Amino acid sequence: MRVVTVVVVAAVAAMTSGCRTFTDNEVVARVGDDELTASAFDDAASDAAREDAGAARSEVGEWIVSRVVSEELAANDTPIDEAAREQARAALTGEETDAQREFLVERQAVIGTWIENPTAAEMEPFRGRYEQGSQASGVACLSIIAAPSQADAESALGELDGTPEGFAELARASSADESAQNGGSIGCQPLSQLSSAPDLAEAVVTTEIGSVAGPLQLGEQFYLIYIQPFEVARSGLGGVFAGERFSALAADAEVYVDPRYGRFDPEAVGVEPLGPRDTGLVVPTGE
Repeated sequence: MRVVTVVVVAAVAAMTSGCRTFTDNEVVARVGDDELTASAFDDAASDAAREDAGAARSEVGEWIVSRVVSEELAANDTPIDEAAREQARAALTGEETDAQREFLVERQAVIGTWIENPTAAEMEPFRGRYEQGSQASGVACLSIIAAPSQADAESALGELDGTPEGFAELARASSADESAQNGGSIGCQPLSQLSSAPDLAEAVVTTEIGSVAGPLQLGEQFYLIYIQPFEVARSGLGGVFAGERFSALAADAEVYVDPRYGRFDPEAVGVEPLGPRDTGLVVPTGE
């Protein structure tokens, strides 16, 4: 989950730091009625944010993202995924204070839950792009069946009934890959990530959505590669298109940021300085 969270916040600019603090503004950021006060941020921000202005802006930006998507989750009656909390806890170093742990875990759990639970309505704008094919969309959403020999792979190919459910069932029953427990799904990734496996990339871009490529030998195994149809790929695409999803969601959000930190840019998904020079602001001390 941490990886997919970074997808949302990776666009936040990493600026060089100064070392000033300030004490006269109590509200660091606000989303709707939710406020991040200077005193709360002083208690909960990471050690890096106390020394580096870019890190401080990044954490303020991530708090804003979590609040915006939290409103969307509430509107859709989507509970925070406990597995997302566990993954966030697993990334802790053990040196954080209680306030730091709560601040980090909760915001990342909220963002992770939102990424993994896109609604059908918000993903519909991406359908046309995806259904043009992997080459056009730049995205590969795949399921696989791994077999020890070409004959075994061809036998499995003959058993497929052409449905997503049929592929998943056969993958669970016969695939030698660990993805078998997920019905063969290895999720969605940018097509560029397949550049290290050119044979696989070629098979993906030359196969229609909803069809199966292979058998294809990769290493010592033979694979059937299923290009997932949109309905199957939709939840995985939520992460790939997370930045665009958030920009659309945040366009009408009521967001305030202390201008000495900068401004919140929904396209960049983060807090950016108002001018060309870093303001040098780090975590403010609430008084």
